[in-house]
Amino acid sequence: MRPAPRWLPPPGVGGTFCLHRAESPYGFTAAEVRLIGRLAASLGNGCRLSLAAPGIEGIAAIAPGVVVLHADHTVAAITGEAERLLADIADYSATSGRLPAAIYAAAACLQSIDSGMALPDASPTVRVQTIDGGWLLVYATHLHGAADNDIAVIIEPAHPSRNAPLVLSSLGLTPRESEVALLVLRGASTKAIGAELHLSMYTVKDHLKSIFDKTGVRSRRDLVAKVLTGGRAS
Repeated sequence: MRPAPRWLPPPGVGGTFCLHRAESPYGFTAAEVRLIGRLAASLGNGCRLSLAAPGIEGIAAIAPGVVVLHADHTVAAITGEAERLLADIADYSATSGRLPAAIYAAAACLQSIDSGMALPDASPTVRVQTIDGGWLLVYATHLHGAADNDIAVIIEPAHPSRNAPLVLSSLGLTPRESEVALLVLRGASTKAIGAELHLSMYTVKDHLKSIFDKTGVRSRRDLVAKVLTGGRAS
């Protein structure tokens, strides 16, 4: 068997990507090696973003839940999946029938959009942290054909990558530092970050140093791990 091509990650990013071909008189061609070289960063980034943050494993396997509210926000119906997801939110009380504030907020935002009172960029979507540190995505929509303008509020586990901007903001990064950090999460090199944001490599390095200082990490790998765990140390 011809040696398998290997992609070595840039400094600060751990991991090795190997491909093996079945025994044959032909090895990997130069064109195939170049192709893998172009795909390696994207494949590695996909693997990183597929990691689940601690606290989300238990709820990730649950299907999205649905809470149906009347226009006055009283509960019309609720699925079993929704009850299990709601139980992981601190301000939910099954005994009193009081739903988490995020549910009412999403429904109220949808009604404000309908009435024209909401801001132009308003969205009936809310992120809420669970008791064990994971995140849920809560969003409201209309039930077509339902009586009394009923609202469906969908609850589902939020993938860690979707929370990255929120986590970076909570860690005290400036807007520019957040832009740099998001590109790091996508696997971009210092040179690529500079080209994307029209910054010199020295400026990018200064931003990276500030990002590492603010987030308490020492490398790009540690930064990715911290963001994917909701801002907690790995």
